Amino acid sequence: MKEAIARGARKQVRHVVLPLRREVFRLRRKVREAQTLLTRLRQSAAGWERMMNAAPPVPAVSEEEAKGARLSPRLVLSLRTRLDLSQMALAPPLCQDE
Repeated sequence: MKEAIARGARKQVRHVVLPLRREVFRLRRKVREAQTLLTRLRQSAAGWERMMNAAPPVPAVSEEEAKGARLSPRLVLSLRTRLDLSQMALAPPLCQDE
């Protein structure tokens, strides 16, 4: 009689525990994926930080020097023509915010 009760109890517990076990495995997998992604992002950030620290600082420029360095539309057109570049090829890429 005790064995029959124990067997029935195990069967009932199995019905409750099996979905929970699957959920625990799924959550563990998600945590592992998140940890992997976090590691990759940290490595990428460290690389960017090294690159930014290695870049030389931009020197300060006076207003007169800045005005003298500006390109006129005619100069830009002549350079584009000489280099055979379209406006799209010469334009800087758009900055995309995340």
